Amino acid sequence: MARLSDPGYLETTLKRVESIPDDKVPAWGTMRKDLLIEHLIWAVRASMGQLEQKIPRMDNVITRKLVAPLVMNGWVKTPKNVKFPSRAGQVSLRVPGGMEDLRAALTEYVDSLGRPDFRPDPHPAFGDIGPDGWDKMHYQHLEHHIRQFEA
Repeated sequence: MARLSDPGYLETTLKRVESIPDDKVPAWGTMRKDLLIEHLIWAVRASMGQLEQKIPRMDNVITRKLVAPLVMNGWVKTPKNVKFPSRAGQVSLRVPGGMEDLRAALTEYVDSLGRPDFRPDPHPAFGDIGPDGWDKMHYQHLEHHIRQFEA
């Protein structure tokens, strides 16, 4: 199963994101390249528990046991235009930054996978997926947005 930590994936993917023209219109949604980068930084930092604003958990037995494996393993693609549930409150889905900040966040995550004490935060919809689950989820999330920008 594909993962963020697969050899060569990180560098190849960063080049794909970097190659997106600044004025590229996404295939769906209203995101721009700069917002995409900030959103990806947010997702990685959120998984590592590095956000000031904690994300409320909204998982349940169906999302943990059925949806999570389907999405994380790539058997079901992430739907287009997924919105954060309103019950989560006003959660910012971006952290300011650019390509170097994205590279740093992703590299820090991959490097953390080798530490026995690394315990990422739970996924808001899938619960405690652990380092391996987040490794898969980050891959799927990146691929979802790269498809959005056809990069």
